[in-house]
Amino acid sequence: MRRKRMAAWGMVVAACLLALLAVLYWRKPLSDAVALAQTTSPRIGTSRPVQTAVARPLSNAAIHEFPGKVRACRRAELAFSVSGLLEEVNAAEGCRFREGERLARLDQRDFQYELALAKARYVAAEKAFRRANSLRNARAISERDCDEAESLFRVAEASVQMREKALQDSELRAPFDGVVATRYIENHEHIQAKQPILSFQDIATIEIVIQVPERFVTHGGPQSLHALAVRFGVDGDRWREVTIREYRMQSDAVCRTYDVVLALPRPADIAILPGMTATVRGSVPQDKEDQKRRPSCVIVPVEAIVNDGGKTFVWVIAEAGGIPRKTLVDLGALRGDGVEVHAGLQPGQHVAIAGLHALSEDSPVRPQSQDAEGLDL
Repeated sequence: MRRKRMAAWGMVVAACLLALLAVLYWRKPLSDAVALAQTTSPRIGTSRPVQTAVARPLSNAAIHEFPGKVRACRRAELAFSVSGLLEEVNAAEGCRFREGERLARLDQRDFQYELALAKARYVAAEKAFRRANSLRNARAISERDCDEAESLFRVAEASVQMREKALQDSELRAPFDGVVATRYIENHEHIQAKQPILSFQDIATIEIVIQVPERFVTHGGPQSLHALAVRFGVDGDRWREVTIREYRMQSDAVCRTYDVVLALPRPADIAILPGMTATVRGSVPQDKEDQKRRPSCVIVPVEAIVNDGGKTFVWVIAEAGGIPRKTLVDLGALRGDGVEVHAGLQPGQHVAIAGLHALSEDSPVRPQSQDAEGLDL
């Protein structure tokens, strides 16, 4: 009986020790959880962050967009300088060639025969000239006969050079590194001299041609365009910087526009080919009369505009935070990067661009940090 009591007391003591250890083990995690809950719980009376944008002043240069068309930086319509039967065409459309590689060849037999005949006549004329020169030195013939022999020799020499060039011209070679854009003929066709055979293009650098209206050209010419960038339809909203390569001084007779050629290294991440369309954005200086007609205004994102009862407003938020202010504004023209605000805003003011319908003039807010990731509490 005594042993049973001692065993029971031992079990009680062991249970107490286990309970004490469990309390000590779980005490710190529970306190940490309580502290975390306190730090993550909403703070009553504090301002919440709102994504904002800064109203920036409108410069004297207006942003305009122009439709453009892509073309290769170097283009050549290749043709044979001689007529003949097309015997070989290596140039398939889309194939690349290095400078000097053969693209096509005519049947060369007739050119080879004519060259051989010209060389034979040259040899005979050379011998006749040498013999005439010797006879003239011996005073056996007149100077006139010797001059005629020399003239025939010079004609035969020129004929050989012409036949050699004709034989060389029976082959069409790449004038520069490029690609065959279009092939106009097929093999075994009779080709006339100067008949277009291939369209050959160098697309290492691409060009974009735009038409600029004369009203933009009058203020400094096409070179006054600056901050030029191009966007391709297959490239989303990405703008790429371009430079002016050349421009036409004579306007189009119908449209009264001036062609401006822009240059851009061929992008490596997308395939841009000649003939594709593009949109070019550029800053165009305004004339003085236009500046007088338009008041001083700022640019804000379109997302900042709120329509309420036929009127337009923006939510202005102090840089240090506070109660947002619903401000009536007078809008102007849409631009590529926002909308003009002619009245109601000053440059440098913060306007909300997200969560506009959740804003009210009795709940404090503050501009969200630009480098904040996730929640900015």
